Amino acid sequence: MGERVAVIGAGIVGLACAAELQRRGH
Repeated sequence: MGERVAVIGAGIVGLACAAELQRRGH
């Protein structure tokens, strides 16, 4: 359970960072 939650959390953070970078236009 813990590992799966960690992977999902990391994926969400990665997507959020990618979306933010695209908004900034970098």
